[in-house]
Amino acid sequence: MKKIFGYILVVILSVCIGCNDDDNNRLPEIKPEAEGTVKDNEGNEYGWVRYAGLDWMTSNFKAGERYYEQKRVDDWGDLVYVVDTDREQAAMDWDNYGNMYTYEEALKNAEFLPEGWRLPTDDDWKKLEQAMGMSESEAEATGMRGSVEGALLQQDATGSGMLLRLGGFALVYGRPADVRHRHLREHGYFWTATEAVSENDMTLAPTVYFRKVSCTTSQIERNATKSYDTNYEGNFSKYMSVRYVRDAQD
Repeated sequence: MKKIFGYILVVILSVCIGCNDDDNNRLPEIKPEAEGTVKDNEGNEYGWVRYAGLDWMTSNFKAGERYYEQKRVDDWGDLVYVVDTDREQAAMDWDNYGNMYTYEEALKNAEFLPEGWRLPTDDDWKKLEQAMGMSESEAEATGMRGSVEGALLQQDATGSGMLLRLGGFALVYGRPADVRHRHLREHGYFWTATEAVSENDMTLAPTVYFRKVSCTTSQIERNATKSYDTNYEGNFSKYMSVRYVRDAQD
């Protein structure tokens, strides 16, 4: 069984790498207006690149409690991990893919950075996407959008420098309910600071815009999701990656 799983994983990674290689051979060359570095108050250093008057971090944020170490008290009074994942593997992946956060943590944890850094809004993401070549009308749409912008935003310093990483996400699955980490190395999910307005929504959980990039498409998805899911066992927060942004500094 382990051999079969290993073979499937190799095939998935090969497809992703192959797609990225093909995309890079036909992508337009887009370079940042400026670049630099910033450190959080835990000592982690991040690169940043400038597009459309905004400085964007070039790696997923890391500071704060690691998602795979968070614990809660279950219905039986036992202390259990919040996210069901391979903790040993998650610790190894943390350096490349960074931390994951609930929506509330994503908003709050900009305080780990120097003044001026914040969680990007939906409009900030639209500006970035248009800097990659997306039209204004496409940027306003939901679902999969654009043509090559998603691939451009995954390029390293030889290209756009944004290097959006495919860190997956975590949300509740199954019965009994568990918050599980899914789609690592396949998709990258990123919170925005913008809540979507829904007139018919009677739930308390905010509906929040996010972005999704993938190894199997060069487009980028704009959509909205509840910040947490509620079922018979309670409320379960969703976890995504975070990139912080600031207005360009002179």
